[in-house]
Amino acid sequence: MGLFFLIAVYLILKSGGCRLFSACLLLASIGSIGVGIFPAYQMDLHFLFASLIFLFGILAVIFSYRLGLNLYMVTVSLILGFIALITFILLLLWGTGPNNPLVASLGLGGVQRFILYPVLMYLIALGGYLNSRGQDWVKIRFTKGYF
Repeated sequence: MGLFFLIAVYLILKSGGCRLFSACLLLASIGSIGVGIFPAYQMDLHFLFASLIFLFGILAVIFSYRLGLNLYMVTVSLILGFIALITFILLLLWGTGPNNPLVASLGLGGVQRFILYPVLMYLIALGGYLNSRGQDWVKIRFTKGYF
């Protein structure tokens, strides 16, 4: 997943896309690679890289509006991004112990999936949306001054 994120960052930057979105996606890809390299029993490094992919994946979803999307995709990005962001903030505030009502009801893995799945679903939808344009929409948008 991290390797595909890196390829996506390269292709979006090559087509003249938003650097803020690409930087967030790049940091999320580094986090994804780190989570794959350091398993859960290496808590410190795994937590660091998981936090990278959670935070910057969420920010990439929220900042994807800068790619020249239609209103529906922007609305979906904001809804899914803020659901994941609120869950991530609650996980940080309440901790990962049994006192956290989210962890008590869903388990720690369930909470992590509640953060990451909206990000992944949106990035898959974004890929389909950008491929359906039939032309290099990002480059056309920025060269004709639509922003």
